[in-house]
Amino acid sequence: MKEEAFRRFLSSTYKSQREGQPLSSRAVGDCVSRLRRAEKVLGIDADRTNLDHNGLKRLAERLEGKMAEIGLAEFVVHDCMAALRRYSAFKESSRS
Repeated sequence: MKEEAFRRFLSSTYKSQREGQPLSSRAVGDCVSRLRRAEKVLGIDADRTNLDHNGLKRLAERLEGKMAEIGLAEFVVHDCMAALRRYSAFKESSRS
């Protein structure tokens, strides 16, 4: 993950669906932490992983499988997927 660039994206360019504003510094830290967790649990590097619609769908299925395997709570899966979707938006904005 390109952490510093991702942090800047979340705190300036990205607009949350709920408030329509960039994330607070606390929310940015939470999102980065959840992305790290997703990378660790899935054994991926978000920069080298397909994060288009189909790629995210496959990652969601893998995370759901980890719920039973290692005891991930459902809210953790949801939070990790939200972080992966935000990283997908970051990667897409970097291409533009």
